[in-house]
Order: sequence, then structure tokens, then C-alpha cells
Amino acid sequence: MRPIRQPSFADILEDVALEPVDDVLDEASPALTSQDWLFNIFAAAAEAAIVADASAAAYRELAGEPPLVRPTRTDEEGIAAELELASARNLEDLARIRRAFARQNHPDMLHPGLSEPATVRMKIANMLIDRRARELKARR
Repeated sequence: MRPIRQPSFADILEDVALEPVDDVLDEASPALTSQDWLFNIFAAAAEAAIVADASAAAYRELAGEPPLVRPTRTDEEGIAAELELASARNLEDLARIRRAFARQNHPDMLHPGLSEPATVRMKIANMLIDRRARELKARR
């Protein structure tokens, strides 16, 4: 009796290539049969995020909390007050303030419709933080 030979990787790939596609893909997985499968994945994720945001907003409304609104002020005084730069005593404080502001306001983290004012806000905030850093360095 001859021993049974293990199939090589090339043999397995050849077998897979010869299988009819209709047998592999069924109607239960439309994302795989569609040529827009990646779009379908992103659309499902976006829909889930919208539902989650709506649920969170409804919960906040029931709890009596004010709705979350992204600040849109682009004046230096408003952003400076928001940053609270006077409380920064050293460069580490400024780095912490910069990261916290960017986490909330960076254009890449917001809806594309908010990217223009977010870019302006980030530029102004960075300018103010850099100005405060120069002041702190001059005091040394």
C-alpha cells in the first residue's frame, strides 16, 4: 500500500481556484458578493455610530443634561479662555493642554462639515500655546 501524500500549498490553491464561485458565495453574505464590500462595511459602521450617538443624546435628554454641541468660536479671546493658558506653569502643562484640545477639536477627528472651523481653531490654539511657551521660556 502506498502512503498518502500531503497536498502542497500549490495543490490547495489550485483546488480553490477550480471551485465555482457560486458554490463558495451564498446569498446570506451580500457584502461579499457585492463589488462594494468595503463601502458596505463602512456604511454599517457609520450607521451603528449614528444609532449610538442618537441613543446617547436621548439618554442625556432624559437625564436633563444639555445636548453636546461642538464649540465653533474662532476668536482668539474665546479660544484662550477655553484653553486656560494662565493656569499653565511649565511646558509639560502646555503639552497636556495642547493634547487635550486636539483630542476634542482636531479636524481629522470631526465630521467633514466641521473640518474648516476646526482647522482654524487648531491653528489659533497652537499659536496661543506657542506664545505662552515662549513667555514661560523667557522667565527662566
